[in-house]
Amino acid sequence: MESEQRVDFAGLLRAMSLPAADALVDSLRRNSHRGLEDVRLACRALRDLVDGSVLELWLSIGEGDLESAAVAGPLAARQPDLHQS
Repeated sequence: MESEQRVDFAGLLRAMSLPAADALVDSLRRNSHRGLEDVRLACRALRDLVDGSVLELWLSIGEGDLESAAVAGPLAARQPDLHQS
């Protein structure tokens, strides 16, 4: 009798190769009207998968927003290649 091995969804996502994960994230991004927001909110495993595959992030932050939220210091310290436009 063969033993049955079960893998949950999170385990399946964690077991994916990097190229497979990148391809899945690219497909989800292309087929979503809202980007990857909803995918990231679905479960922790999908959030980790998306975060591990996204290479670029563009944010539109007004100058006043940066100052009032005190984001510039901590964010710039964690992201040395952050550029204000």
